[in-house]
Amino acid sequence: MAAILIVATACPMANATTQAATEILVPLRRGESYRFAFLTSILTAALDRTNASYNNKITLIHRARDKDVGSDRRAKMLLAGKYDVAWAPARADLENSALRVNTPLYRGLFGYRILLIDKKVRPHIKNITDKDGLRQLMGGLGIGWTDTDIFRANDIPIVTAPSRETLWRMLAAGRFDYFPRAISEALPEMEANTEKFPNIEIDQNLLLYYPFPVFYYVNSKRPELHKRISEGVNILIQDGTFDRIWIEAHLELFHKLKVWQRNVIQLDTQHLNVIIGEWPSERLFTPEQIKRLTLEKYPNE
Repeated sequence: MAAILIVATACPMANATTQAATEILVPLRRGESYRFAFLTSILTAALDRTNASYNNKITLIHRARDKDVGSDRRAKMLLAGKYDVAWAPARADLENSALRVNTPLYRGLFGYRILLIDKKVRPHIKNITDKDGLRQLMGGLGIGWTDTDIFRANDIPIVTAPSRETLWRMLAAGRFDYFPRAISEALPEMEANTEKFPNIEIDQNLLLYYPFPVFYYVNSKRPELHKRISEGVNILIQDGTFDRIWIEAHLELFHKLKVWQRNVIQLDTQHLNVIIGEWPSERLFTPEQIKRLTLEKYPNE
């Protein structure tokens, strides 16, 4: 994935009976897109729900001197003990050496991909309905992204670049045909880049889908923090708060992107089987469920 939310503690968590408050540092992001606002809301709510039982309030704060780094680097920094918590797609190094909070955070949304395209590509993409058709085009993805492995495993041709910004420039220059973005990324990124790249638009035809859970991962030396976040997230699921926050953050996006009208192309993710059967896969929404939820909210479409 292009980015991971990282959390680092300003001071170690002490015994809950002796420490009344702890500050948790969240590196500064360039703006708060839908995805980061959602993750911050869930993490904050989960920690708040456990204040009483732990006699300890944890607060998220930003540190202005922090710099943005790529997702692969952040995962390595988490494993090196530089950070305490990160959100990330399932990946082998984190599965082997970090503690997973066992709930898919986006309910699968990072596996729903909207294509950003050069306007000149529109005639070539409007009639594509399956993977064979998609293989006639060239995609662009980031080096080290889990998505990159998924596209390659499905024999879909791609080129890679080190950053999202570079991929935008390459797409605008015609170096490849489309840039797949998560459903929560496409509109905010278009709004931020329309003036700079007027030849790029959102494809109106396709919705790529692959089962793609995203989790909070906690440094293995912080089992008490992992336990607390896990308990808090489970409380949010049980009382309905998790899904309420999820709906508020995303249903308008589904409506604007007209997901119910799109041709769905599903990609295989068997190479991610390292976690199959070990997490609540029923928490992932299927494309049919996403379409139904949207039409229930907007019945006149």
